[in-house]
Amino acid sequence: MSSPERPAPTYFVAVAVLVALLLAAGGLLIAMAMRPSVSPAAIEVRTSVVPTDCLVQKRNTTCFDSQATNTGSEGGQFDCRVVAFGETEATFASGDPAIQITLNGHQTLTLTTEVKVHGNGAAAPPRVQCDATRPA
Repeated sequence: MSSPERPAPTYFVAVAVLVALLLAAGGLLIAMAMRPSVSPAAIEVRTSVVPTDCLVQKRNTTCFDSQATNTGSEGGQFDCRVVAFGETEATFASGDPAIQITLNGHQTLTLTTEVKVHGNGAAAPPRVQCDATRPA
């Protein structure tokens, strides 16, 4: 009886390459499935109702801190403006009523606002509004 013909060495090389490619494809699929999701830049602003110390003391002026947080995983640029309440005038600490900020993903920045009271009114924390302008 004759023995069955043995496959050529190139057959074993081809099978080994095929197995390696299948393992690589499986690894890539697993890596893609476990990749964290990417969320666009979005901002959340919280203003403290408790006054803070002003960098420069001014007459009839009270300062408040606002925390601006990029809740997205991507960075972005934001246009922020401050809105006063009642008989007050509000600006950022720089003196500007509007500023542009850049935040990385999940980064928080403290924005200080100055509220100037006209007359006998009381200082109220201003509202800081920010809108995304473009990705960073």
